[in-house]
Amino acid sequence: MAERTQSEWVVRVIQQCGAWAGNRHVAWLGLVLVCLMVSITVMRPVINPDLGWHLALGRYIAETGSIPDQEMFTHTAAGAPMVAHEWLSQLISFLVSQSFGVLGVRWLHAALACALLLIVFVWLRRDGVSPALALLGVVAYAIVAQPRFQIRPHMFYLVLYVLLYGYLFIRRPPLKPPELAGIFVATVLWANMHSAVLILPALVWLYIGVEFLQQLSGWRAPLPSDLGEGKRSRLLLLGLVVGLGSMATPYNIALIPYVLESVQINSGISTEWKPITSFWGDSGRISYYVEAFWILLGATFILAARRWRRVSCSEVAVVLVVACMPLSGQRHLGAFFVPVLFVFGELDRWLRNSSSASSGSNLRRIGNLVALASVLILSVSALMPPGGLGFFKNLPSPRGNFRRDVFPIGAVRLMRQLELESRLYHPGRWGGYIEWEAYGLYPTFSDGRWATIGREVIDDDDVISYRLPEAFERLDQYGIDLMLLPRGWMTPKLREERRWLTLFENVNAGLYLRRSPDTEADLERVQAYYDERGVPFDSEFGFEEKRAFEANRAWADRFAIKRIHYYQFRMGIRQLQHNRRGAKGW
Repeated sequence: MAERTQSEWVVRVIQQCGAWAGNRHVAWLGLVLVCLMVSITVMRPVINPDLGWHLALGRYIAETGSIPDQEMFTHTAAGAPMVAHEWLSQLISFLVSQSFGVLGVRWLHAALACALLLIVFVWLRRDGVSPALALLGVVAYAIVAQPRFQIRPHMFYLVLYVLLYGYLFIRRPPLKPPELAGIFVATVLWANMHSAVLILPALVWLYIGVEFLQQLSGWRAPLPSDLGEGKRSRLLLLGLVVGLGSMATPYNIALIPYVLESVQINSGISTEWKPITSFWGDSGRISYYVEAFWILLGATFILAARRWRRVSCSEVAVVLVVACMPLSGQRHLGAFFVPVLFVFGELDRWLRNSSSASSGSNLRRIGNLVALASVLILSVSALMPPGGLGFFKNLPSPRGNFRRDVFPIGAVRLMRQLELESRLYHPGRWGGYIEWEAYGLYPTFSDGRWATIGREVIDDDDVISYRLPEAFERLDQYGIDLMLLPRGWMTPKLREERRWLTLFENVNAGLYLRRSPDTEADLERVQAYYDERGVPFDSEFGFEEKRAFEANRAWADRFAIKRIHYYQFRMGIRQLQHNRRGAKGW
């Protein structure tokens, strides 16, 4: 009797905890905490090399009132055709930076990440998913997509993507004229935010094609709850609307060949274009996004096979195509909310329908309890940013906008003051930062716009950056007289040859000028600059950090000059040798 009473007490406790776990207020509180953790991750100091040229393009558009169609930032591709397919998101980011600095851009993208998670949660709830299970779906999506939560224009399009997808395939409007007009406006907005808008007409026409085959074969008759009520004329009109909307950009149909060329070039260079399978077993990862991807992908196929005969094959086809897209490139992880919406919608329906009426509520309560416990475990293990939530106290400082160990902040600050006229070389990963911080002063060698720059320049950049045997031949070929390089590139042997004069060096970068009659004006400008500030500089032997540090401590601190010890210099040499042996991407 006592054992029975004890077991009944345990059951009641589980039921009460399950009822508490299923409370919508608890789910909303959990969503706030998840958004906070994701925001901290997004708000970390910028390490992505592309933000600079995005802001520089936004500034050009704002100042000229025109959208460029020719390259104007680099000297290696000057005048080449350019497609600024992200012009609207770049303009918005620049206007925010103009009012609130780069810190404001970081806050903006953190807000976009939170909006993305919020919309996923709302669509799950719209689909009838319980609050706890919907929160678990949001966490699952955040884990898979966290490599894509970056300060880049694609955050704008992801928000529009989840809005349009949920509206079309979860709300399933009847597609009357006002609704089609709204879809057209949203598609046009997306098209000018990012060229990934081409995904939308592809998915819509996939849906239409499968739906037509389904109707013609008699597999399943259309229902009033289907998209466009299953009427072919309305579906065709939808396909036309999203097709025209995706081409409503300054580049029109030229957007398609640009995207194809960009995919071809980027897939051989960028890690974000590598298939997700190439990241399996990577010991350097600290997140769980690869494992979460495979779990959700398997669940998608299992639940799709279970549901295939009961629902529209067109919806399932769209889900399966989007679910498999990361197999061709990691950058598609941002769209993984589609299988998440499908999987957790199906799981909730299974919980509701797999038990009798008498025990169904208990089963759902247990499911809510398990879901909330999973949210807690996964959030702490996979979403918690480095340093925990205590890291948040350091985020508001604008001094940390760009990672100081990643970007040549001190060297570019000096270049901005010197305004040298010699043609510049720098590693491509620094090009965007130079274009933003020294806007208009230095035509750059290359940046992250690989489809515009061209593969030949990218390959030559690798040759110089990794100091391969042909490096100086490439520098002569491009007429380079000024180099901004990582600390350690200029070896003692190269210094002894005295072909290049050291203008500046600090903890992570060096500025070097070719010894030539053509560079005498720049050398005089540098000498005058240092003489004015009382910093020792010898036009024959160049800049010496130790002497500069001892002569003007305040100036040295401003430009990140420290006493560089021998072992630190050797570490830079070893890192360069490691890069030459292995690295080929950024």
